[in-house]
Amino acid sequence: SIVVLGKKLADERPAAYWVYVTNPVYKIKPLVVGIDSKRKNNNGKVFSEAEVKDLRKILSEIGNVQLDGIPELQIVRGDVSDTLKIDANGYVFATLKKNDKADLEDKIKLYARYKFLLGLAINDPQYNVKVRLIPFVNGKADTSLYEGKIVNGIPEYRNNDSLRIEVTNNSDKGVYINILDMQPDGKINAILPKSARGIKSEDLRINAGATRLFSTYNIVI
Repeated sequence: SIVVLGKKLADERPAAYWVYVTNPVYKIKPLVVGIDSKRKNNNGKVFSEAEVKDLRKILSEIGNVQLDGIPELQIVRGDVSDTLKIDANGYVFATLKKNDKADLEDKIKLYARYKFLLGLAINDPQYNVKVRLIPFVNGKADTSLYEGKIVNGIPEYRNNDSLRIEVTNNSDKGVYINILDMQPDGKINAILPKSARGIKSEDLRINAGATRLFSTYNIVI
């Protein structure tokens, strides 16, 4: 964490103080949030000047959000509920409750978490773990088919392909893993652990030099 003090402290010994987290934030650039005041909903209505003013006031009070610049997120008028859309691809990230500042703030924080995790890259030279999605054909996971799925260095799969997760720990220490699915609309799904599929946190240790195939966990594209 980076702490910026508002004033000089009376005692300069760090151990003399406690630090409390009052509001979690993610270390990303400020999110530019726009308000689409021209797009009509199915009833032909747009945001009124008063509504735009109210939304801008709410946004100005949300941390790590700015109003000027090219929008990354857009608030769009809807028929029943307004929506928060990802501007680059038009995906609806979330629906919004009317005139609810807390709800809008929560949805923007969810997007900030998604963006933070998507860009997170922590490399530790002590660990070398390889994850592959192995084709599942004719009732078995067939590792011999994996190389045939590589196109320009990246595995490519098609709709309805069945896959199994394979994890190889090439480190000299045991590791615990977890896997997240980051959807292009910003939603985050837990892949491993998955209690609903009988795979708990304590089941996710991969010993040094070991390979584990999660043979009962079917993933369908």
